[in-house]
Amino acid sequence: MKIQKALLILILAIAASACGKVPKGYNGDFVDATTGAKLTLKGSEGSLATSDGRVIEAKAQTLDFEALIEGKPGIYLRPLADDDSRMEVFWIFPQLETRKQEYDFVWVQAELLYSRFNAKQEEKVQQFKMIHCRDGMILLDLPTKTWNGGCPAGTIEYDFVRKE
Repeated sequence: MKIQKALLILILAIAASACGKVPKGYNGDFVDATTGAKLTLKGSEGSLATSDGRVIEAKAQTLDFEALIEGKPGIYLRPLADDDSRMEVFWIFPQLETRKQEYDFVWVQAELLYSRFNAKQEEKVQQFKMIHCRDGMILLDLPTKTWNGGCPAGTIEYDFVRKE
């Protein structure tokens, strides 16, 4: 019985440590040669320096619908619906002054970044793509606790390469 309890505690600790963390292989400094954007990922946080001098910083967390309703900015991580070995990575920065609610829907304009990562990546990733939408929008469906994000005004595509 003690062995089972210890094993359960170990499994829960491992699972909790993986929540809200950028996979190890993606940690480090990256640059996009086309735009000059610089990205730094460090486990539970990240920063993006754009070519126009803006710096965007955020903490990583497991996707939490309640945090989205409250308009909390951050790097939200969730497993892909059809492949839990991969994850979606959303950087969401809501513009709370644009928040609207009608019936069971909330929508807000937001700056969005999006990528997909291998959820169990241990070795250093040398290159990956990310899209950036300064004028995006997120739509929250309150009864189903689902949401969608989009970029109606266009996107910037980054091709990040690891800096050595």
